[in-house]
Amino acid sequence: MTNKMKAVISLFDLSGIISRPYMDAGYVVYQFDQQLESNLYDCNWHIGGDYREWTPIIENIYDQYDVSIILSQPPCTDLTSSQAGWMERKRLANPDYENEAMDLVFLAKRISEAHDGTPYVIENPVGRISTLWRKPDMYYHPYEFGAWLPEDDVAPNYVTPARDRYSKRSCLWHNEGFIEPVRKPVELPAGYTYSLHHLKLGGRTLKTKNLRSLTPRGFALALFDANHKPREKGE
Repeated sequence: MTNKMKAVISLFDLSGIISRPYMDAGYVVYQFDQQLESNLYDCNWHIGGDYREWTPIIENIYDQYDVSIILSQPPCTDLTSSQAGWMERKRLANPDYENEAMDLVFLAKRISEAHDGTPYVIENPVGRISTLWRKPDMYYHPYEFGAWLPEDDVAPNYVTPARDRYSKRSCLWHNEGFIEPVRKPVELPAGYTYSLHHLKLGGRTLKTKNLRSLTPRGFALALFDANHKPREKGE
């Protein structure tokens, strides 16, 4: 049994939503994303820059802490099914673009395999990962975890409804150490046909891409609840 403090490695986590429950519970959180500026913020380490330069930082984390889980939400721009119409144009511009995108997907898996199988989970929308790697272990919609949020929940921004009452099919890939979160669904609004994420966020700006990719808050709470308990190796 280790006496090291527990830590979480959260990859491609610009918003901090998926790792916030861990930080609130006292874990040391290392939040990596290319758009972040590297610093210590709110008892949480932000690491930015090129992902290929993160390896020595990650090795140092393992030296100092007991890493409980690796959370990963790699960029989906080159892998989501909504980009299918652009695939040929992207391939002409860069024949290796899918392999480069998958290199980011596999980062969590590589870290885990190098460190005794740390539990990991990779989240992404429906898309090319199923073809380029394997089928997901789990599918979910945000509203399926909405009841993890209180009944008086307030909408966090102008497109995400309170209690995550919207649909957006996403996928999880994980190893055996990860425990799948328990669904606590809420009903979609009466007459619901299409998510505001699709209706209001169809643009190609960085702002709209970041809003589209926000982690559902109820899902983040459910994930934490299922996986935060310490486990001994081999359990």
